[in-house]
Amino acid sequence: MWWKVNLSVLTPLGLDSLVKQTTMSYPPASWKRMRRELDHAGVGQNYVVIQPTARQIFKCWDNAKFSAVIDALHARGYEVVLTSGPDKDDLACVNEIAQGCQTPPVTALAGKVTFPELGALIDHAQLFIGVDSAPAHIAAAVNTPLISLFGATDHIFWRPWSNNMIQFWAGDYREMPTRDQRDRNEMYLSVIPAADVIAAVDKLLPSSTTGTSL
Repeated sequence: MWWKVNLSVLTPLGLDSLVKQTTMSYPPASWKRMRRELDHAGVGQNYVVIQPTARQIFKCWDNAKFSAVIDALHARGYEVVLTSGPDKDDLACVNEIAQGCQTPPVTALAGKVTFPELGALIDHAQLFIGVDSAPAHIAAAVNTPLISLFGATDHIFWRPWSNNMIQFWAGDYREMPTRDQRDRNEMYLSVIPAADVIAAVDKLLPSSTTGTSL
């Protein structure tokens, strides 16, 4: 496992045991602001955070498939909060996904949260869904159930460090190129069906939020 390689540098210290669980902390004010923003958007506690964006296209999934997953979550009684960076391309991606949904997700926080606030938002979510980018590792650190989508990258070495995760790797659907052969303009994750991700949602979340107090 990749963590054994990383932690091997500590071998000379002769440590008897190592804590392998990642963690992330944030100030109470971060969650207070996020809760206020969620209240303003009419979102209770049964929400899912989705960060669909990454810095490079070869790490991205189809916008239409994200829209299909969001519709499935809404049908199961969950609100969806979309997050992203402040870059105009990221915001355009979020807007296109929202426009493709039968019931629009919350997009007001996209590009407008700090790193600690994002941690607080994900920490209190019922589920996180994302691609190969930093927020997926935040979800692992705060122990929020997560669905992680990987393309033409090392899905073992770079995966979020979590036992509460379902990971999809495009290489399970078609052969992936080596790092040297990788086309950074190709969306390798496109081979992952939305139906498979929706099935993973049903494994990680209750099928309905009916009767759950908000």
